[in-house]
Amino acid sequence: MCYKCGKWWQSSYTTVIWRARWDIGIVQIAIEKQGCRKCNKKCQGFLIDEEQIEFTLDCMCMWILEVFYGIKNEKNEGTDDEPDKEEESNGPHDSERCQAGKKGTCRKCKIIKRRLN
Repeated sequence: MCYKCGKWWQSSYTTVIWRARWDIGIVQIAIEKQGCRKCNKKCQGFLIDEEQIEFTLDCMCMWILEVFYGIKNEKNEGTDDEPDKEEESNGPHDSERCQAGKKGTCRKCKIIKRRLN
């Protein structure tokens, strides 16, 4: 929901970015924003259920273990950071107003762009 004009939409995709600085012991997490079609205000996306939050935190922990400690999950075949094909959202995605898409970090925007080319 846009907190400026009150327009409501159901987001079909949210990009979560995390960075870590080993030297100062900081992990930063950003949930990218989506622009409102009515007033164009950038609205914060969010993870709506416990399963999505758990999936995101599991991915982050696996990334930290591999990058900083050299520990790889032997069960991981390189696809655990992406949703299963049957769970992939096919709903609309406003690429023009996607903050992550403008940064080049939105996987959904990349898929849409490939389809157009």
